[in-house]
Amino acid sequence: MWPHQGGAEGEDDPSIIIIIIINIIVIVVIVNVIIIVNTVITVIIIIAIIVITGELKCQFQAMPFPETEKKLFEASLLCRVLLFLLAQQ
Repeated sequence: MWPHQGGAEGEDDPSIIIIIIINIIVIVVIVNVIIIVNTVITVIIIIAIIVITGELKCQFQAMPFPETEKKLFEASLLCRVLLFLLAQQ
């Protein structure tokens, strides 16, 4: 066995427990920060997609296409946005 550095036999245990607790707190904080950053990035991406979709829709409304083709285009845009968001999760 290793020579003991002084103190009673079980005196090292509290410091080990404190170190473990600090490590757990640090890990939890890091995980929460990562989750928050991912959420913020996702919100920014959603806002950007909404803005881009709105601009495309404005440009598309000016084009001389039948109403059914405009609806199909909007539906395909919506599907792409939803697929992108699903891929992010």
